[in-house]
Amino acid sequence: MKIFRGILCALLVSCVAFTFIFGYKKISEQKLKNPIVNKSVLTLWQIDSFEGGTGSRKQFLLKASREFERVNKDYLIMVVEHTVSSAETAFKEGNKPDMISYGAGLNISNPTQMKVNTNSELGLIGKKHYAVCWARGGYVMIRNVNMQSSKDCVVVSVGANNLSKTAYLLSGIKSDEVEFLQANEAFQLFANGKAKYLFGTQRDLFRLKNRNMQIEVEGIEQFNDLMQYLSILTLDTSKHSVCESFANFLLSEKVQKSLSSLGLFSVEYQVEYSDDNLAKIQNTSFLHTVSPLIGKKNLESISHFANMAINGDANSLNKIKNMII
Repeated sequence: MKIFRGILCALLVSCVAFTFIFGYKKISEQKLKNPIVNKSVLTLWQIDSFEGGTGSRKQFLLKASREFERVNKDYLIMVVEHTVSSAETAFKEGNKPDMISYGAGLNISNPTQMKVNTNSELGLIGKKHYAVCWARGGYVMIRNVNMQSSKDCVVVSVGANNLSKTAYLLSGIKSDEVEFLQANEAFQLFANGKAKYLFGTQRDLFRLKNRNMQIEVEGIEQFNDLMQYLSILTLDTSKHSVCESFANFLLSEKVQKSLSSLGLFSVEYQVEYSDDNLAKIQNTSFLHTVSPLIGKKNLESISHFANMAINGDANSLNKIKNMII
């Protein structure tokens, strides 16, 4: 046993000595072959201000970020999900991301000018882009074909941060009865056959897919505020350049056409849908929207005027028209 221990100790001493004498050279050679790169981290906040069709916009951006990082190897993009309120709190605490994906109505201070490859005028201030629309939804009027009723009963789906009441008013649709309800409540009323029409969005079309309900769909072209924008907030010159590259990557044909995984649409390219009703939204252009930088107070003012117009104040509708673009 003592002889065995002696042999074992001798082997251990030999191994340690060999490592110090020769091993460090191998380690250095390995470092030269695979140098450790200090990567810069870019932060991207994702905020859902309206309901999409399906899937997660955060996951979509994460996938796009990983593909972008394969080419831009010195950078990593960290995608952080926020609500409107949590983003506002973070801003008040002095925190801000390098980039932000958001909808109209969020108070954003000092977005920077972007050089982007787009034909869209959305996000322009003067002739300069301070935001780009990388995805959009759309309003639709959905009719229950099987519901026999002499009255045109319409239920309008009202989202928390979007202007569906404004969209309905500007659509010029006339109905015998109209009711404005929260999104889930409006959908259930229509799906249960208690309303002939649902003024909703692409989200409702996805919800109706498994209902086997026979419907007719008409896209709304007068107004659409269901836009997902990207703005750059960083003042770091090198980071800003990479953020611009990412914005252009997000607007590329390959990424834009993959918006079908979100049930959303592009302002640049044709997103292919086998569902004819979804295709109608893609093929419906819109005349008016609101600026992505309109701010919370102005968005609340539009909502206030919409409520007044619904209650019969014709002048309020004119005030809305003066606030939209």
